[in-house]
Amino acid sequence: MSTARWFKAKASETAQGCFEVAFLDGAVALRDSKHPEQPAQVYPADVWASWLTRLRAGHYTGHRIELAFADGGGVSVRDSADPAGQIHVFTRHEFDCFLSGVQAREFDLAC
Repeated sequence: MSTARWFKAKASETAQGCFEVAFLDGAVALRDSKHPEQPAQVYPADVWASWLTRLRAGHYTGHRIELAFADGGGVSVRDSADPAGQIHVFTRHEFDCFLSGVQAREFDLAC
């Protein structure tokens, strides 16, 4: 992971914090740019691709990559396959910037 190339959505370029993604060999890592020292969540490429498809269709629940929306506007992301794993918490603005990148296919797997 130390050599991973992390990137964020174009809409997040001026934001202080955001979803950061790195393509790995057969997997995708997700972390919070506000806390890069925390462990990243790592998903198999097929899990990541299916999540992006669901997000583009407006389906935010019912997937291995779980989103939880707090009353105060925060959005947490966790891996349901790793209940003791890292949970990342983002603001609603950070999530909206990420979602903009999802819609623009900025996070689709490189071919």
